[in-house]
Amino acid sequence: MWVDGLDSPSTRAPGVGTRPVVLYVAGDHSSRVVFTRIARRWKQLRLVVADGARDGARIALVRRPRLVVMDGRLPDVPADLAVSRLRQGPVPPDVPIVVLHDDDTPDARSRFVRAGASAYLTKPLNVASVDRTVGALLEFPVALAPPLPHGHKERSRR
Repeated sequence: MWVDGLDSPSTRAPGVGTRPVVLYVAGDHSSRVVFTRIARRWKQLRLVVADGARDGARIALVRRPRLVVMDGRLPDVPADLAVSRLRQGPVPPDVPIVVLHDDDTPDARSRFVRAGASAYLTKPLNVASVDRTVGALLEFPVALAPPLPHGHKERSRR
């Protein structure tokens, strides 16, 4: 799993035969680190990370993701509004949007579902639940990369 940014040559246009894109709209650095650690295990998917809602909308236009995962608290726009705006613009209705939030109240869940979210997972994240949700929404099991040998660090590409 590669973690790309918008300026990477591999993210400018989705080519034929490329791995499905998962767009992660990050709210803060620590959430970004946690979700990236989970997602980089999905060897058949390509993770593209956006810094906030505006960056996410721009990347969604370019990359046409198969799945959007969004933090429930974003630095630039309320996340429920960001979900609604993605649904009205660059993200078609058949592309699932998953919200990751620390608010486990029924009101928060229903607010995001009304805005267009397909799933709502609470923090702290349960890795198995994230894997199951992503696999179910993409309609195929998420294949995990084998764990790295002890002491070996994965090379990141930026």
